[in-house]
Amino acid sequence: MSSLNSMYERSADNTPQVFKITATRKTPKILLNFEQGLLEVEGLSIPENPYRFYQPVLDAIDEYLLAPRKHTLVCIYLRYFNSATVAMLGQLFKRMEQLTQLEGHQVKIEWKIDDWDEDSQDVARLLNAITRLPFEVIPISDTDSTL
Repeated sequence: MSSLNSMYERSADNTPQVFKITATRKTPKILLNFEQGLLEVEGLSIPENPYRFYQPVLDAIDEYLLAPRKHTLVCIYLRYFNSATVAMLGQLFKRMEQLTQLEGHQVKIEWKIDDWDEDSQDVARLLNAITRLPFEVIPISDTDSTL
């Protein structure tokens, strides 16, 4: 385990199955399930060094791209994030966009955003506009008990 509390779970043949980073007060929980084709990013994202935090995530995605599932789902729910996080999410989405170039592969982004958070909605629209990935923005209310 690294200093970022990240770790891989691997199969007996050393194939990655799950990559995860534990949430902190300033960084989100990250879960990349290789078997399910699922990437989750949830929590706050205001890391002091965004590159240091997100580079292992991007590296894990690069490893996932070597043997991806036919359907990949990216679920984002960031209660608060800074502009450096937006740049890192852009890099993450660009990597996922590579999957759409492979025959028969699909990627979908589900971005849950607090219904009152217009800034986050604007960022989601911006990132949607600069990628060719299908986005679903899911507004949630403070009373939504599903989260």
